Amino acid sequence: MALIGVFGLNLSPKSGGVFYLINGLMETAHFSEHEYIYICERDKSVGFPKNVQLVSRPRIIRLLTQCLFRLPMNNHVFKNRLGAIAGLSAVSAISPSVYRHADAWLWPHCFAPVPHLKNMVAICHDMIHAYYPECFSSDALSRRRKGEASLRHCARVICPSQATKRDLLRRYPEYQFKTKTFSEAACEVIPIDECSAEVSALKRSFGGFLLFIFIAVDWPHKNHELLIKAAKQLQSMTDRPFKVVFIGHRRSNMLQRMIQEYNVQNLVVDVGNISRKLLVAYYHTATAFLFPSLCEGFGIPLVEAMHCSLPIIASDRSCIPEVCGNCGTLLPPDRPELWARQMLRIMVDERHRQEQVILSLKQSSQFSWERTWNKIDRVFDEILG
Repeated sequence: MALIGVFGLNLSPKSGGVFYLINGLMETAHFSEHEYIYICERDKSVGFPKNVQLVSRPRIIRLLTQCLFRLPMNNHVFKNRLGAIAGLSAVSAISPSVYRHADAWLWPHCFAPVPHLKNMVAICHDMIHAYYPECFSSDALSRRRKGEASLRHCARVICPSQATKRDLLRRYPEYQFKTKTFSEAACEVIPIDECSAEVSALKRSFGGFLLFIFIAVDWPHKNHELLIKAAKQLQSMTDRPFKVVFIGHRRSNMLQRMIQEYNVQNLVVDVGNISRKLLVAYYHTATAFLFPSLCEGFGIPLVEAMHCSLPIIASDRSCIPEVCGNCGTLLPPDRPELWARQMLRIMVDERHRQEQVILSLKQSSQFSWERTWNKIDRVFDEILG
Protein backbone atom coordinates (compact mmCIF):
# COMPACT_ATOMS: atom_id res chain seq x y z
CA MET A 1 0.00 0.00 0.00
CA ALA A 2 1.41 3.39 -1.06
CA LEU A 3 0.58 6.98 -0.13
CA ILE A 4 -0.60 8.96 -3.16
CA GLY A 5 -0.91 12.74 -3.22
CA VAL A 6 -3.75 14.31 -5.23
CA PHE A 7 -3.54 18.06 -5.89
CA GLY A 8 -6.95 19.60 -6.52
CA LEU A 9 -6.35 23.18 -5.41
CA ASN A 10 -6.39 24.48 -8.97
CA LEU A 11 -9.88 23.02 -9.54
CA SER A 12 -13.34 24.48 -9.04
CA PRO A 13 -16.80 23.47 -10.34
CA LYS A 14 -16.06 25.81 -13.27
CA SER A 15 -13.37 23.32 -14.32
CA GLY A 16 -16.22 21.14 -15.62
CA GLY A 17 -15.63 17.42 -16.05
CA VAL A 18 -12.12 17.59 -14.55
CA PHE A 19 -13.50 18.77 -11.20
CA TYR A 20 -16.23 16.13 -11.08
CA LEU A 21 -13.86 13.36 -12.11
CA ILE A 22 -11.33 14.08 -9.34
CA ASN A 23 -14.00 14.50 -6.68
CA GLY A 24 -15.68 11.32 -7.90
CA LEU A 25 -12.38 9.46 -7.65
CA MET A 26 -11.80 10.63 -4.09
CA GLU A 27 -15.36 9.82 -3.02
CA THR A 28 -14.97 6.27 -4.38
CA ALA A 29 -11.35 5.71 -3.34
CA HIS A 30 -12.44 2.73 -1.22
CA PHE A 31 -12.06 0.78 -4.48
CA SER A 32 -8.33 1.59 -4.47
CA GLU A 33 -5.69 -0.41 -2.63
CA HIS A 34 -3.68 2.73 -1.76
CA GLU A 35 -4.02 5.65 0.65
CA TYR A 36 -4.50 9.26 -0.48
CA ILE A 37 -3.77 12.83 0.61
CA TYR A 38 -6.33 15.03 -1.15
CA ILE A 39 -5.39 18.73 -1.22
CA CYS A 40 -8.36 20.85 -2.27
CA GLU A 41 -10.83 23.59 -1.46
CA ARG A 42 -13.46 21.48 0.23
CA ASP A 43 -15.81 21.50 3.19
CA LYS A 44 -14.32 19.22 5.86
CA SER A 45 -17.82 18.04 6.80
CA VAL A 46 -18.06 16.16 3.49
CA GLY A 47 -17.32 12.48 4.05
CA PHE A 48 -14.57 10.54 2.31
CA PRO A 49 -13.47 6.91 2.56
CA LYS A 50 -11.05 6.01 5.38
CA ASN A 51 -8.12 5.80 2.97
CA VAL A 52 -8.47 9.48 1.99
CA GLN A 53 -6.90 12.16 4.20
CA LEU A 54 -8.40 15.56 3.34
CA VAL A 55 -6.19 18.65 3.44
CA SER A 56 -8.74 21.44 2.99
CA ARG A 57 -7.76 25.03 2.15
CA PRO A 58 -9.92 28.18 1.95
CA ARG A 59 -11.05 29.64 -1.35
CA ILE A 60 -8.44 32.42 -1.29
CA ILE A 61 -5.70 29.78 -1.30
CA ARG A 62 -7.21 28.16 -4.37
CA LEU A 63 -7.27 31.52 -6.14
CA LEU A 64 -3.61 32.14 -5.22
CA THR A 65 -2.72 28.70 -6.52
CA GLN A 66 -4.43 29.41 -9.81
CA CYS A 67 -2.47 32.66 -10.05
CA LEU A 68 0.79 30.71 -9.59
CA PHE A 69 -0.10 28.46 -12.52
CA ARG A 70 -0.65 31.53 -14.71
CA LEU A 71 2.72 33.15 -13.99
CA PRO A 72 4.94 33.33 -17.12
CA MET A 73 7.96 31.93 -15.26
CA ASN A 74 6.23 29.01 -13.53
CA ASN A 75 8.02 26.46 -15.72
CA HIS A 76 11.27 27.45 -14.04
CA VAL A 77 9.67 26.89 -10.62
CA PHE A 78 8.18 23.51 -11.54
CA LYS A 79 10.91 21.97 -13.69
CA ASN A 80 12.86 20.51 -10.74
CA ARG A 81 11.58 18.80 -7.61
CA LEU A 82 12.94 21.23 -5.02
CA GLY A 83 11.49 24.22 -6.87
CA ALA A 84 8.13 22.50 -7.29
CA ILE A 85 7.90 21.61 -3.60
CA ALA A 86 8.94 25.11 -2.51
CA GLY A 87 6.49 26.83 -4.88
CA LEU A 88 3.51 24.62 -4.08
CA SER A 89 4.06 24.64 -0.31
CA ALA A 90 4.42 28.45 -0.27
CA VAL A 91 1.28 29.21 -2.26
CA SER A 92 -0.87 26.51 -0.62
CA ALA A 93 0.36 27.21 2.94
CA ILE A 94 1.10 23.51 3.41
CA SER A 95 4.30 22.11 4.89
CA PRO A 96 6.89 20.95 2.32
CA SER A 97 6.98 17.62 4.14
CA VAL A 98 3.49 16.84 2.78
CA TYR A 99 4.80 17.15 -0.77
CA ARG A 100 7.92 15.12 0.02
CA HIS A 101 6.14 12.39 1.97
CA ALA A 102 3.88 10.99 -0.76
CA ASP A 103 5.19 7.97 -2.69
CA ALA A 104 3.54 9.22 -5.91
CA TRP A 105 1.24 11.96 -7.17
CA LEU A 106 -1.92 12.05 -9.25
CA TRP A 107 -2.12 15.37 -11.09
CA PRO A 108 -5.68 16.27 -12.20
CA HIS A 109 -4.83 17.65 -15.62
CA CYS A 110 -2.04 18.84 -17.86
CA PHE A 111 -3.76 22.05 -18.97
CA ALA A 112 -1.40 23.89 -16.63
CA PRO A 113 2.30 23.08 -16.13
CA VAL A 114 2.76 19.82 -14.23
CA PRO A 115 5.19 20.16 -11.28
CA HIS A 116 8.09 17.73 -11.13
CA LEU A 117 7.04 15.84 -8.00
CA LYS A 118 8.03 12.25 -7.22
CA ASN A 119 6.46 9.55 -9.43
CA MET A 120 4.04 11.98 -11.07
CA VAL A 121 1.01 10.55 -12.90
CA ALA A 122 -0.78 13.28 -14.88
CA ILE A 123 -4.20 13.02 -16.49
CA CYS A 124 -4.38 14.23 -20.09
CA HIS A 125 -8.13 14.68 -20.47
CA ASP A 126 -8.14 15.79 -24.10
CA MET A 127 -6.11 17.43 -26.86
CA ILE A 128 -8.84 19.74 -28.10
CA HIS A 129 -6.47 22.71 -28.25
CA ALA A 130 -4.26 20.84 -30.73
CA TYR A 131 -7.04 20.26 -33.25
CA TYR A 132 -9.40 23.16 -32.56
CA PRO A 133 -7.09 26.02 -31.49
CA GLU A 134 -9.66 28.55 -32.69
CA CYS A 135 -11.82 27.55 -29.70
CA PHE A 136 -9.29 29.05 -27.24
CA SER A 137 -7.97 32.48 -26.41
CA SER A 138 -4.25 33.01 -27.06
CA ASP A 139 -3.62 32.99 -23.30
CA ALA A 140 -5.51 29.71 -22.73
CA LEU A 141 -3.82 28.14 -25.74
CA SER A 142 -0.38 29.11 -24.45
CA ARG A 143 -1.11 27.62 -21.01
CA ARG A 144 -2.30 24.34 -22.51
CA ARG A 145 0.78 24.05 -24.72
CA LYS A 146 3.06 24.71 -21.77
CA GLY A 147 1.16 22.10 -19.80
CA GLU A 148 1.50 19.38 -22.43
CA ALA A 149 5.22 20.15 -22.80
CA SER A 150 5.73 19.58 -19.05
CA LEU A 151 4.49 15.98 -19.37
CA ARG A 152 8.04 14.95 -20.26
CA HIS A 153 9.03 14.51 -16.61
CA CYS A 154 5.91 12.49 -15.65
CA ALA A 155 6.34 8.83 -14.79
CA ARG A 156 3.03 8.09 -16.52
CA VAL A 157 0.35 9.96 -18.45
CA ILE A 158 -3.17 8.54 -18.30
CA CYS A 159 -5.93 9.31 -20.81
CA PRO A 160 -9.67 8.66 -20.34
CA SER A 161 -10.09 7.16 -23.81
CA GLN A 162 -8.16 5.51 -26.61
CA ALA A 163 -9.04 8.49 -28.83
CA THR A 164 -7.33 10.92 -26.46
CA LYS A 165 -4.31 8.65 -26.22
CA ARG A 166 -4.05 8.59 -30.03
CA ASP A 167 -4.32 12.39 -30.17
CA LEU A 168 -1.53 12.77 -27.59
CA LEU A 169 0.81 10.25 -29.23
CA ARG A 170 0.27 11.82 -32.63
CA ARG A 171 2.06 14.89 -31.25
CA TYR A 172 4.38 13.13 -28.80
CA PRO A 173 5.19 9.62 -30.09
CA GLU A 174 8.04 9.45 -27.57
CA TYR A 175 5.41 9.15 -24.78
CA GLN A 176 4.24 5.78 -26.10
CA PHE A 177 5.82 3.70 -23.32
CA LYS A 178 4.38 5.80 -20.49
CA THR A 179 0.88 6.60 -21.77
CA LYS A 180 -1.99 4.47 -20.44
CA THR A 181 -5.78 4.66 -20.58
CA PHE A 182 -8.57 4.43 -18.04
CA SER A 183 -12.33 4.88 -18.31
CA GLU A 184 -14.32 7.43 -16.38
CA ALA A 185 -17.61 6.79 -14.62
CA ALA A 186 -20.83 8.67 -14.00
CA CYS A 187 -21.08 11.10 -11.13
CA GLU A 188 -23.40 10.00 -8.36
CA VAL A 189 -26.89 9.62 -9.82
CA ILE A 190 -29.39 10.65 -7.14
CA PRO A 191 -32.36 8.25 -6.92
CA ILE A 192 -35.37 9.65 -8.71
CA ASP A 193 -37.57 9.34 -5.60
CA GLU A 194 -35.32 11.95 -3.92
CA CYS A 195 -36.02 14.39 -6.78
CA SER A 196 -39.82 14.28 -6.78
CA ALA A 197 -40.16 18.01 -6.08
CA GLU A 198 -37.82 18.85 -8.96
CA VAL A 199 -39.65 16.48 -11.33
CA SER A 200 -42.97 18.11 -10.40
CA ALA A 201 -41.49 21.56 -11.04
CA LEU A 202 -40.32 20.49 -14.51
CA LYS A 203 -43.73 19.08 -15.37
CA ARG A 204 -45.30 22.40 -14.37
CA SER A 205 -42.80 24.35 -16.49
CA PHE A 206 -42.69 22.06 -19.54
CA GLY A 207 -45.92 20.09 -19.34
CA GLY A 208 -46.86 18.87 -22.80
CA PHE A 209 -43.42 19.53 -24.29
CA LEU A 210 -40.97 16.80 -25.32
CA LEU A 211 -37.54 17.72 -23.93
CA PHE A 212 -34.19 17.22 -25.65
CA ILE A 213 -31.34 18.05 -23.25
CA PHE A 214 -27.67 18.92 -23.77
CA ILE A 215 -25.32 19.31 -20.78
CA ALA A 216 -22.10 21.22 -21.42
CA VAL A 217 -20.12 24.34 -20.54
CA ASP A 218 -20.46 26.95 -23.29
CA TRP A 219 -17.08 26.18 -24.88
CA PRO A 220 -17.17 26.70 -28.69
CA HIS A 221 -16.20 23.08 -29.40
CA LYS A 222 -19.34 21.88 -27.59
CA ASN A 223 -21.18 22.98 -30.74
CA HIS A 224 -24.44 24.34 -29.26
CA GLU A 225 -25.14 26.16 -32.53
CA LEU A 226 -25.81 22.89 -34.36
CA LEU A 227 -28.69 22.10 -32.00
CA ILE A 228 -30.14 25.57 -32.45
CA LYS A 229 -30.17 25.01 -36.22
CA ALA A 230 -31.57 21.49 -35.78
CA ALA A 231 -34.37 22.80 -33.56
CA LYS A 232 -35.35 25.32 -36.20
CA GLN A 233 -35.45 22.59 -38.87
CA LEU A 234 -37.38 20.22 -36.59
CA GLN A 235 -40.05 22.88 -36.10
CA SER A 236 -40.78 22.73 -39.84
CA MET A 237 -41.17 18.92 -39.69
CA THR A 238 -43.68 18.48 -36.87
CA ASP A 239 -46.53 20.16 -35.01
CA ARG A 240 -45.69 18.36 -31.75
CA PRO A 241 -44.41 20.78 -29.09
CA PHE A 242 -40.77 20.32 -28.03
CA LYS A 243 -37.94 22.17 -26.32
CA VAL A 244 -34.18 21.86 -26.63
CA VAL A 245 -32.76 22.59 -23.17
CA PHE A 246 -29.13 23.70 -22.64
CA ILE A 247 -27.72 22.98 -19.16
CA GLY A 248 -24.32 23.85 -17.70
CA HIS A 249 -21.95 26.52 -16.40
CA ARG A 250 -21.82 29.68 -18.51
CA ARG A 251 -18.70 31.78 -19.07
CA SER A 252 -20.54 34.47 -21.05
CA ASN A 253 -23.93 35.33 -22.57
CA MET A 254 -22.89 33.82 -25.92
CA LEU A 255 -25.69 31.24 -25.97
CA GLN A 256 -28.40 33.77 -25.14
CA ARG A 257 -27.19 35.98 -27.99
CA MET A 258 -27.15 33.00 -30.37
CA ILE A 259 -30.69 31.96 -29.39
CA GLN A 260 -31.91 35.50 -30.07
CA GLU A 261 -30.03 35.80 -33.37
CA TYR A 262 -31.67 32.61 -34.69
CA ASN A 263 -35.03 33.72 -33.20
CA VAL A 264 -35.65 30.36 -31.52
CA GLN A 265 -36.61 31.58 -28.03
CA ASN A 266 -39.78 29.46 -28.28
CA LEU A 267 -37.76 26.32 -29.10
CA VAL A 268 -34.46 26.55 -27.20
CA VAL A 269 -34.05 27.26 -23.48
CA ASP A 270 -30.76 27.85 -21.67
CA VAL A 271 -31.17 27.14 -17.93
CA GLY A 272 -27.46 27.50 -17.10
CA ASN A 273 -25.99 25.89 -14.00
CA ILE A 274 -28.51 23.96 -11.90
CA SER A 275 -28.57 21.79 -8.80
CA ARG A 276 -27.66 18.11 -8.97
CA LYS A 277 -31.21 17.10 -8.06
CA LEU A 278 -32.71 19.25 -10.80
CA LEU A 279 -30.19 17.80 -13.28
CA VAL A 280 -31.29 14.26 -12.40
CA ALA A 281 -34.92 15.37 -12.81
CA TYR A 282 -34.10 16.56 -16.34
CA TYR A 283 -32.41 13.22 -17.12
CA HIS A 284 -35.54 11.33 -16.02
CA THR A 285 -38.11 13.54 -17.78
CA ALA A 286 -36.27 14.16 -21.08
CA THR A 287 -37.21 12.45 -24.33
CA ALA A 288 -33.58 12.10 -25.44
CA PHE A 289 -30.04 13.27 -24.71
CA LEU A 290 -28.13 15.24 -27.37
CA PHE A 291 -24.34 15.51 -27.57
CA PRO A 292 -23.06 17.36 -30.69
CA SER A 293 -19.51 18.04 -29.45
CA LEU A 294 -16.72 18.35 -32.01
CA CYS A 295 -14.09 16.85 -29.70
CA GLU A 296 -14.08 15.23 -26.25
CA GLY A 297 -11.70 13.52 -23.89
CA PHE A 298 -14.46 11.27 -22.57
CA GLY A 299 -17.91 12.79 -22.00
CA ILE A 300 -19.28 11.98 -18.54
CA PRO A 301 -22.81 13.27 -19.40
CA LEU A 302 -23.06 10.47 -21.97
CA VAL A 303 -22.59 7.85 -19.25
CA GLU A 304 -25.00 9.65 -16.92
CA ALA A 305 -27.62 9.64 -19.69
CA MET A 306 -27.04 5.89 -20.17
CA HIS A 307 -27.56 5.24 -16.45
CA CYS A 308 -30.86 7.12 -16.68
CA SER A 309 -31.94 5.03 -19.73
CA LEU A 310 -32.05 7.98 -22.10
CA PRO A 311 -31.88 7.53 -25.87
CA ILE A 312 -28.76 9.28 -27.18
CA ILE A 313 -28.10 11.21 -30.38
CA ALA A 314 -24.41 12.12 -30.48
CA SER A 315 -21.55 13.31 -32.62
CA ASP A 316 -19.55 10.70 -34.53
CA ARG A 317 -16.25 12.47 -33.75
CA SER A 318 -13.39 11.92 -31.32
CA CYS A 319 -13.94 9.43 -28.47
CA ILE A 320 -17.75 9.62 -28.57
CA PRO A 321 -18.26 6.42 -30.65
CA GLU A 322 -15.85 4.65 -28.27
CA VAL A 323 -17.89 5.69 -25.22
CA CYS A 324 -21.30 5.02 -26.81
CA GLY A 325 -20.40 1.57 -28.10
CA ASN A 326 -23.55 0.01 -29.59
CA CYS A 327 -25.95 2.52 -28.11
CA GLY A 328 -27.14 5.82 -29.51
CA THR A 329 -27.34 7.30 -32.99
CA LEU A 330 -24.06 8.86 -34.15
CA LEU A 331 -24.20 11.72 -36.64
CA PRO A 332 -21.81 14.24 -38.23
CA PRO A 333 -21.71 17.34 -35.98
CA ASP A 334 -22.08 19.66 -38.98
CA ARG A 335 -25.35 18.34 -40.47
CA PRO A 336 -28.26 19.87 -38.51
CA GLU A 337 -30.82 18.42 -40.90
CA LEU A 338 -29.74 14.87 -39.95
CA TRP A 339 -30.05 15.71 -36.26
CA ALA A 340 -33.55 17.11 -36.83
CA ARG A 341 -34.62 13.89 -38.59
CA GLN A 342 -33.34 11.69 -35.77
CA MET A 343 -34.98 13.90 -33.14
CA LEU A 344 -38.24 13.55 -35.08
CA ARG A 345 -37.84 9.78 -35.20
CA ILE A 346 -37.41 9.66 -31.41
CA MET A 347 -40.57 11.76 -31.08
CA VAL A 348 -42.83 9.69 -33.34
CA ASP A 349 -41.41 6.15 -33.31
CA GLU A 350 -41.98 4.76 -29.82
CA ARG A 351 -40.61 1.32 -30.73
CA HIS A 352 -37.34 2.87 -31.90
CA ARG A 353 -37.15 4.98 -28.75
CA GLN A 354 -37.61 1.94 -26.49
CA GLU A 355 -34.90 0.06 -28.39
CA GLN A 356 -32.54 2.98 -27.73
CA VAL A 357 -33.51 3.00 -24.04
CA ILE A 358 -32.50 -0.67 -23.73
CA LEU A 359 -29.21 -0.12 -25.56
CA SER A 360 -28.32 2.86 -23.34
CA LEU A 361 -28.94 0.93 -20.14
CA LYS A 362 -26.92 -2.02 -21.43
CA GLN A 363 -23.94 0.18 -22.36
CA SER A 364 -24.02 1.87 -18.93
CA SER A 365 -22.83 -1.41 -17.37
CA GLN A 366 -19.44 -0.86 -19.05
CA PHE A 367 -18.64 2.04 -16.71
CA SER A 368 -18.11 2.00 -12.95
CA TRP A 369 -15.79 3.60 -10.43
CA GLU A 370 -14.47 0.14 -9.52
CA ARG A 371 -13.29 -0.41 -13.11
CA THR A 372 -11.81 3.08 -13.17
CA TRP A 373 -9.81 2.45 -10.00
CA ASN A 374 -8.60 -0.96 -11.20
CA LYS A 375 -6.86 0.72 -14.13
CA ILE A 376 -5.48 3.64 -12.11
CA ASP A 377 -4.15 1.30 -9.39
CA ARG A 378 -2.44 -0.75 -12.07
CA VAL A 379 -0.58 2.38 -13.23
CA PHE A 380 0.62 3.19 -9.70
CA ASP A 381 1.63 -0.43 -9.15
CA GLU A 382 3.79 -0.26 -12.29
CA ILE A 383 5.77 2.79 -11.24
CA LEU A 384 6.04 1.80 -7.56
CA GLY A 385 7.01 -1.79 -8.21
